[in-house]
Amino acid sequence: METLRKDALQFYSPTWNTAFYDSIAQYVPNYVPSSSRTTWKAHVDLPANARNPIAILSQNGVYFQDNVFDTKAYQYWADIDVATGNVEIPSVKAGTYRMTLYAEGIFGQYVKDNVKVIAGEVHTTHARWREETAGKELWRIGTPDLSAGEFKHGYAPYTTPLHPEQYRIYWAVYDFVSEFPSGLTYTIGSSNPSTDFNYVHWSVFGGYANSLRTEQVSENVNNWTLLWDMEKGDFERKRKATFTVQLAGVKTAAGNTDVFNASEPHANLKYTVSVNGRDLEPWVIP
Repeated sequence: METLRKDALQFYSPTWNTAFYDSIAQYVPNYVPSSSRTTWKAHVDLPANARNPIAILSQNGVYFQDNVFDTKAYQYWADIDVATGNVEIPSVKAGTYRMTLYAEGIFGQYVKDNVKVIAGEVHTTHARWREETAGKELWRIGTPDLSAGEFKHGYAPYTTPLHPEQYRIYWAVYDFVSEFPSGLTYTIGSSNPSTDFNYVHWSVFGGYANSLRTEQVSENVNNWTLLWDMEKGDFERKRKATFTVQLAGVKTAAGNTDVFNASEPHANLKYTVSVNGRDLEPWVIP
């Protein structure tokens, strides 16, 4: 896909035949002529080690993936130059946008609302982006890149002649119950995410959607056991520790939006963490 994208970009020109399209704008529903557009620029002070950073202009005040709330809202994406932190998007419709920045390897995103794009004027939006943190990081499993490809059955190639990525194959062929009979146990420092941490997890496994395991299994399916050792200096005279989980493609009581809906099944689902046998306050996944 990336090869095809690069091939298409060499023929891409946002100003191609602008005069012609402006001349027929009145006959094309919802088409915005060049007089109501401009070039948007931004300069970003990127976090260290940010890879493939991306800038998005989208509906103001709304998470960029929730574009169902306003079907007429415009959205623009562009790659940020890692060396300079500069990004430029031509022919942006005048309006007020939310700017979202994200990058592979960086936990969290940068969000700035009320970014004004004024027709006929070129302004530069500035951002000083720092990775989200709760203090000194003791360990991390996986890579924050909006995917689970680094885990077992993710991006690894399948065995068929064309070798597609394993996550593209019917998920039921990877029988979680057989591969993780005692649930997921992961030891920091010795376990490998590509073999010891599955790319997807369930509250139950099997059932009517699984033609290979038609009976549902819930025992040991939804438990994680994470083991690690700490040096005395890591916890001495410390009062608070933060455990952060980044979820991708999770089905919650929000359905397909970020708005809580109590009528959704399992709207009160609680995520419970136990540390050294002590249960922490449950988190009700919204």
